[in-house]
Amino acid sequence: MEDAFDNFIKSLTDHELAIYIGYQYPSFLSYSKKKILKEIIYRSLSKDQLKNYFQTKLSYDNKAKFCERCGSNKFIEDIDVRHKRGRYFSSDVEIKTMRCRLCNHNPSKAPAKNIFDRIKRLIFDSNKSEETLKVYDWGDFS
Repeated sequence: MEDAFDNFIKSLTDHELAIYIGYQYPSFLSYSKKKILKEIIYRSLSKDQLKNYFQTKLSYDNKAKFCERCGSNKFIEDIDVRHKRGRYFSSDVEIKTMRCRLCNHNPSKAPAKNIFDRIKRLIFDSNKSEETLKVYDWGDFS
């Protein structure tokens, strides 16, 4: 019986697999590393092929949302919960951002390069959505 990891790596193209390995291989557990090596052997990929694939960005026919680091269109949702405090109330806020599945890049969490990028991200971050989960009103003592 195959697990989700096996299904995922088998669904990747050779180019996508090379990028996935290039960015995330050091963080894999030994069992996952063995599965990746089996897949490389099964596909008959050489080190040079993997290196060439890794050094070029992915490109797809459709111009939908893509990762700025590797060019992938495979994303997963990151969910963080932050506690905001005010003078007379506080709230729990759920922040959803999109992270690249192949290279693990999340543009909303990457440090901004300059002050203009920081301001732009504060105002126009299309990769981020916030939703208030619960509000705690300190004036309501009932």
